[in-house]
Amino acid sequence: MRPSHDLALVKAAHGDQVAFGDLCGATSGAILGLVHRLVDDAAAAEAIVRDAYVTAWTRARSFDPTRDDALPWLLAVTLEHVAAHSSSLGRAPSASSTARAVEPHRLAALGDDERRAIALVLAGLTLAQAASLTDVEPGVAASRLLHGLTALGTDGVAAA
Repeated sequence: MRPSHDLALVKAAHGDQVAFGDLCGATSGAILGLVHRLVDDAAAAEAIVRDAYVTAWTRARSFDPTRDDALPWLLAVTLEHVAAHSSSLGRAPSASSTARAVEPHRLAALGDDERRAIALVLAGLTLAQAASLTDVEPGVAASRLLHGLTALGTDGVAAA
């Protein structure tokens, strides 16, 4: 999405903690905004985002800037943590605040791919499951989700 984000993640893969810190600072508002929409507990949302960034640091070497953009890649990592958190509670991620905020005509204005990505994730599927179901790579599924949420004006995501 942004070359500076991609470069920071590539540098993080080689151990550059400053670059990773800059990436976290630049993306955490968007990521936390999305997680707050999916998890109705502010403390849990913050813990999920923190754990997702730890995972991103450890997996940074798997990021391929020729195939992925940094923000959707980070989103995919984060959604794995949202799904794990929700599974530990025995329920799917909450869509209540997102559903209340989205007017039907705005959802209908999205492309089929974006609308489907949002629906699958809010239905409780992991990003990997949604990608498999739609026969795309997880990074593509994450991009579709991010673009859809951005188009809807989801808090924090559009500013990323």
